[in-house]
Amino acid sequence: MLTKKQKIIYFIMCIVLLLVGFSLGCILNSKEKALNTNCKESTKKDTPKEETTKINKTLYYHENGRNIYTYGINRVTVNKQSLTVLDDVFKVVENLTSEYKLLEEYDDGGSKLYQINDDNRVDEKVNMLICNTLDGNTDIYFGNTNMKYEKEFCKTNNDGTFTKTYHVLNILDSDSDETNYLVLRAFQRFDDVYIAKVSKYLLPEINENDPCEFTFQYTENLIKERSIESIFENAELIKVEKTDKLGLVQTNDSIKDKYLIKE
Repeated sequence: MLTKKQKIIYFIMCIVLLLVGFSLGCILNSKEKALNTNCKESTKKDTPKEETTKINKTLYYHENGRNIYTYGINRVTVNKQSLTVLDDVFKVVENLTSEYKLLEEYDDGGSKLYQINDDNRVDEKVNMLICNTLDGNTDIYFGNTNMKYEKEFCKTNNDGTFTKTYHVLNILDSDSDETNYLVLRAFQRFDDVYIAKVSKYLLPEINENDPCEFTFQYTENLIKERSIESIFENAELIKVEKTDKLGLVQTNDSIKDKYLIKE
């Protein structure tokens, strides 16, 4: 039989044990939450950020060795007309400099970056870079308002051009007043067929099944020679001419070795 004093001591010990158990439970629970939080934070930090998609320049117009490129946009319009369908395209661009505000001038010889003014004639707000380098590059770039002078801009490729002959199997309209789609096939390679999007300013009066010579300018990209797709994607088309040459006498220049993907 417990005495009154022993009962009190026993009661106090029970209270102490309960408090200790409760405290330990809280501590363990807090640690578990902290561990879970750390795991979540660690997972979040370890997840790689999505890579920014690289924007590529696209040849938009070519005349007499001078190029106009688009960068992140599809077309340039002046007075609601596509730039490439206007007469004297480079004169039109020169006139635009009075309607654009000058943002920057570069020490490469005098290249200038402009941005469209709010009250000018061009339908969409864009930047315009006019190259004027010491080595004589006078190319022009149109892009969105984030476009700056990139390292691959205003570069002159002195490696020349090459020409390939393809048969135009079909001519398809596009939803643009600037381009057509040509279904092309290589001579004696019946499985090498490609649908090329070609600017109308480059196209002569051609009919379906006409052989045409396509002249390309080299870029920094490598090319798989026996692939029409690779040629169109990695070189810049600058001229299309109808030809009366047939069979083995057709013009089919070899790709320079430094630009060639070995097959």
